[in-house]
Amino acid sequence: MKLGIIPLGNHARRRVLPSLKGTGFEVSSIYGRSKERIEPFCQEIGAEAYSDLDAFLSSDIEAVYISSPNYLHYNHARKALEKGKHVLLEKQMTLYFKEAEELVTFAKAEGLTLNIGFHLRFHPALSKSMNMIQKGKIGQPIQIVGTWAGYSPPEYHSEPLRSWWEKAELSGGGSIMGTGVHVIDTLLTLAKSMPHRVYAWRYPHTDMIDRSFHVLMEYGSFITEAFSSRDLKVPGNDLAVFGTEGQIRVSNFFSTTVDSTLYLNGESVKHLEGVNLYTEEFRAFAESIRGKRSKIATGGDGANVVRIVNAANLSLEKGMAIDPAKLD
Repeated sequence: MKLGIIPLGNHARRRVLPSLKGTGFEVSSIYGRSKERIEPFCQEIGAEAYSDLDAFLSSDIEAVYISSPNYLHYNHARKALEKGKHVLLEKQMTLYFKEAEELVTFAKAEGLTLNIGFHLRFHPALSKSMNMIQKGKIGQPIQIVGTWAGYSPPEYHSEPLRSWWEKAELSGGGSIMGTGVHVIDTLLTLAKSMPHRVYAWRYPHTDMIDRSFHVLMEYGSFITEAFSSRDLKVPGNDLAVFGTEGQIRVSNFFSTTVDSTLYLNGESVKHLEGVNLYTEEFRAFAESIRGKRSKIATGGDGANVVRIVNAANLSLEKGMAIDPAKLD
């Protein structure tokens, strides 16, 4: 299946392109604002370089992978869908939930696949944890906690190609957009539903470009907590589920690679490694296009994450818990 890429950014070049072998996709077209910048790479892999988006979308590609800056996601995805292309759209799906839901509605009406790039859906510890919960290994879940943090110096995002990350109207946030949305999606996957209320804290409190962001989601009988940060030099990027009769912990769950240990009540159950999450994601994207069920995040899943982020920001603005179902 011929795949187009928008654009040839760091993520696409370093993680996605090397992972496509055996997924059923062949990269035949790449779009970038500067054709001269991407043409040498395109020639190397045998793809056509485009700097005209309409011409790119009119090529013979059947599907598009979009990893452009957050503020361009809606426009790029909408145009790709209008041209009849299936879309795998990177997180954050869009800046505003209404835009996300509009893309979902449009894709469905056109009979097109719209998936979202939450690669941790394919971490083998996630399905194993869900199976343990379903079998009652820890009783009734009470609290689910996830952290994805690290240290990123402020000047890291000052480089020209990354500068959009420091502009609230373009990125929509700091650490929450970089890693926090992955944590939120994982927690929603484990909870299997949307929360009743969302409450948030961020540092700096008044700055949309946060260094740290904490989202608390209340479900009535249990809570989930998502934490992201650019300030932790020695993070513990674990996933933990606490129940009435035990606990599950996955060490180093939140990452771009798999090197984790699954624990049940403090005892090691299995060490997991060697899975290429992006290869699995693109295999699932191909399956989704063929109408098969897979673990990949749907457009609806992506819209739910956008709704949670929007509710978290409104919670900070109003200083109160927000029901995400009641956002205007």
